[in-house]
Amino acid sequence: MRPLLLVLLTLFPFTNCFTQDTKTTSKDKGTIYFNWGWNRSSYTRSNIHFAGAYYDFTLKDVKATDRPSPFRLDPYFHPLKLTIPQVNYGMGYFLKEQESIYLGVDHMKYVVTQGQKAKIDGQINGTPYDGTYNDTEIEISDKLLLLEHTDGLNYIHFGYAHHGKKYYLNPSIFGSLMGGGAAGLIYPRTNATFLGNERYDEFNLAGYGITGKIALRISFWNKFFIQATTKAGFINMPNIRTTQFVDDKASQHFFFIQ
Repeated sequence: MRPLLLVLLTLFPFTNCFTQDTKTTSKDKGTIYFNWGWNRSSYTRSNIHFAGAYYDFTLKDVKATDRPSPFRLDPYFHPLKLTIPQVNYGMGYFLKEQESIYLGVDHMKYVVTQGQKAKIDGQINGTPYDGTYNDTEIEISDKLLLLEHTDGLNYIHFGYAHHGKKYYLNPSIFGSLMGGGAAGLIYPRTNATFLGNERYDEFNLAGYGITGKIALRISFWNKFFIQATTKAGFINMPNIRTTQFVDDKASQHFFFIQ
C-alpha cells in the first residue's frame, strides 16, 4: 500500500509546477497512444467457495497478496520476459480533444497467503479433511489449498478516459490529469493444488472486473509520456478452475487497489 499512497500524495502538488498556455496547446483528436508499465496491487479479504462432487465448503476472510518480481534488468527489460513481472499495457484513441477510449490488459498476481488461519463452513468427503464444518478455524496449507492467480490475474478491459487541461512547463513539456473507468473480463491462469489433487495450471475465463482510475501524465514533445496511475476496482470470479475435473470449481469476489 505504501507506494500507492505516495502516488496519491504526490499527484496534485506536482501539477503546480506547470502553467497553462493555450497558444501552444497541441491537438490530440484522432491520435492513438500506447502504454506499457508495471503495477503493485493490494486486495481485500474474500470468501472463497469450493464446490465439487465430494465437497461443498467456504473458506472465509481469506487473505492474499501480490507477487512482484525483483526489479532487475532481467526480466523487466528482457525482450523475451516482458510479461513475467506484474505489467500493464494497452492502447487508446482520442475521440475528442479531451476524451479517449482505450483497450488494456492488467497482468496482476494474486497469491493466497499460506499458513494463515481461516474459518471453514461446509462439508468435505473422501480426503484427509473429511468432516462437517461450522465456522471452524483451519490453517491454509499446501495440503489443503494452494491457490495463486499468478500467470496471472489478467484483467482485459475496455474503458473511457477524460483528459484534463494541459499545463505547460515549456513548449515541449506539459502535464495533465486524467480520470476514467473501465470494465472487462478476468482471464486468469490459476495455479491450484487442492485437496490432494494434482497441480492444475490452465487459462480459464473466470469472471469480470470493473475499475476506476486517476492518473498524472507528463508528456514530452507530444510524442512520449510517463504516467503514474492509481486504480481501484471490483473483481468477481464465479468460475475458477481448481483441478483437471470440470465439476471442481471455486468462486470469489473482492476489491483491489493498484
